[in-house]
Formats: sequence, C-alpha cells, structure tokens
Amino acid sequence: MLVPSKMKTKLWKFDPVIYPFNLLVCKYIPEVTDKEIKERFYSIGNDDQIQEMTANVFSGSDHTCARTIQVSDKLSSELSILIVFFHPEAVTDGTKAHEALHFATMLGDWLGFPKVDLNNDEPYAYIVQWAADCMGSVLNNTQKQMKGELYV
Repeated sequence: MLVPSKMKTKLWKFDPVIYPFNLLVCKYIPEVTDKEIKERFYSIGNDDQIQEMTANVFSGSDHTCARTIQVSDKLSSELSILIVFFHPEAVTDGTKAHEALHFATMLGDWLGFPKVDLNNDEPYAYIVQWAADCMGSVLNNTQKQMKGELYV
C-alpha cells in the first residue's frame, strides 16, 4: 500500500463540516495519478458497494476534462467524493459547475436528500457553490483560503 506522504499526486481535502463526506480535489499527473489513487482508495458504485477500482476508472482522460467519483480510503475507511482534473488548463467555470453538480448529486443521494425541485433546491445550490469554490481554489493554488488541506 502506498504511504500517503510518498504520493506525488497532491490531494486537497475540503470538509463541508455539516456533511459526513469530504471533497477531495486533485490535478491529474499522467502515469502517476491512476496508480496512486487505485492504491489508496476503493471506489463506491451506484449500488453503494465498495470495490477495488477498475482499470478504466480514469479512462477517457484524453477527451474528458474532469471526473467525479465516490471513494473510500483504504487506510481510514473515510468516505469522500474525489474530483480529478485531467486537463486543469482547460477547465472553465462551466466545468467546475458541471463537476460541482455531480458532487452535490452524489452527496444528496448518499444522505437521502429529496430530489431537486423549485421548493427544495437551496441545499443543492449551497453545496454546488461551495464545491465549485473549492475546485477553483485548487486550480488557482489558493486552497488555504477555502480551508483546504493536503490529504495524508
């Protein structure tokens, strides 16, 4: 198992405080990030089953700007949602909004939030805004302003 302090991929952890899942954000390093993430985390499928990550979890990175996946830390069993940016230089505000919505939807599904409609969209709106701000801080190297810390 990979010792966290030896990881080349810098994972930034953000704690939403009121929810029991963290947001992890990283910039992809070809030939490195795949291996490190697979050694450190299990993936969590749509059926909430924890499993080893498959070889194709990061497939399509040549054509995809980012990917959002649910993970469980192999060392601590901590549950998180991981957002990996394959091409940080190509990320737009729209990309951040897109991934933030995936984050909010996964979080809402895990916590049993009601489906979004005009009467109950505010919890989702806040979490989307927060996640997009966290992602932006990693991309702009201002993680500390969002209380981000290196995940070890």
